[in-house]
Parts: sequence; structure tokens; C-alpha cells
Amino acid sequence: MHKTIKYLLASLLIFISLLFYLNLVDNDRESVISEKEVQNELKETVNNIEEYIVEHPDDLSALDEAVYLQYVLGNYNEAIELGMELIDKDPENHMSYFRMANIKTKIEEWDEMIYFMEKAHDIEKSSHMLYYLSTSYIVKDANYALELLNKLDNYQMGSERKFLINYKKSLEKYTKVKNFENINDLVEYIPDNVLMNCIVQDGIKTSQSSDDISKLKKLSKHLNE
Repeated sequence: MHKTIKYLLASLLIFISLLFYLNLVDNDRESVISEKEVQNELKETVNNIEEYIVEHPDDLSALDEAVYLQYVLGNYNEAIELGMELIDKDPENHMSYFRMANIKTKIEEWDEMIYFMEKAHDIEKSSHMLYYLSTSYIVKDANYALELLNKLDNYQMGSERKFLINYKKSLEKYTKVKNFENINDLVEYIPDNVLMNCIVQDGIKTSQSSDDISKLKKLSKHLNE
């Protein structure tokens, strides 16, 4: 009997949890479970899900999980292929576009990242998605990223209010002066290390302060670890 999707997704959650656990014990050389072993288990899980999809092509939840898992594994070409299939089958789901935006971030295709994030926000007009759209624009036009945040009052922010207001304040300072202090503060609000490092690298290129450049290089090295 074929494995059910519920079983497969349960396995996925277990292995994602293991990845999180390994991050916590990264410095423990005596850890019984190696990261490589977990990666292999994740690969097996995604293979099982993709086999399931062949027999159940209309199961969009399974397809979404396959996109996400290929993304986690760093198989971005496979993730893009599956992601475009998901968009074709589920064009009104903002998460289909959000997944693609995240993948494009990892491979630094900024224009396409923004395109897919725009599509996600067009469907799901929330403060949460507006935040992601704003952070996407920082690499291209920080002033426009800030301008987008003027729409925050149109949304119910709930528990995100404090975070979003602080993010806006940080971005305001960054657009005025791109020094180490402001860059270091801003990256705390950026959801992806690739985006963080792009902002830091821009600061290294444009800074006139040797002290700031030295600090930014250290920050970039930390982000790449």
C-alpha cells in the first residue's frame, strides 16, 4: 500500500525538527545524528512526496511541501520547476508566489523576487505581506521600500505592530545615513541572510569610513557562517 500524504508530511515535520535541533547542537561533535544523515532523510522524504504527487497530481498541499523541501535542501532549480507548477495549478494562492519569491532571493534574482512578492501581496493584502514586500525592495530602492510602509495604517497589525513600527523606524534611519550603526540595526529586521548580506555589501561599497567598512566586513563574514 502506498504511503499516505499524512504520513509523508509527518515525516517531513520530524526531519525539519531535526534540522532545527542540529542547529542548536552544531558545536557538539558527539551528536549522534549528523547533518548529512538528516539531509539524506530529507531527500528521501521529498522523493517520496514527489512519487506521491505523480499519482495524486491534484494534491496541492503535497506539491507545496515538495517546493518548500527542495528549497530547504538548496535544490533551487528543482524548487523553481515545482513552484511554477504550483502557480499554474493554484494561481489564487498567495503562498504559491511567496515560495517563488523566497527561492529567487536565494539565487539573488532580485527583479523576479520582487515580481513574485508583488503578486503575493496583490492576493494577500496584509501587514505581514506588506512587510515582506518592503524588505524585498530594499536591494533595489530603499526609499520606495520605506514608502510602502506608509500603507501600514490600512491594515490590522495585531501582535506585529511593535515589530513593524520598529522596522519602519530602522529603515527611515537607513535611508538617511547608511553607516554601520544603521545598517547593523536594519539587518535585524530582514527575514533572509542573503538579503541581509546584500545590504551589508552595499554598505561596504558606499561607506566613506574605514572603521565602518571594517565592522561591516566582520558582519558580512558572520552572516556567511
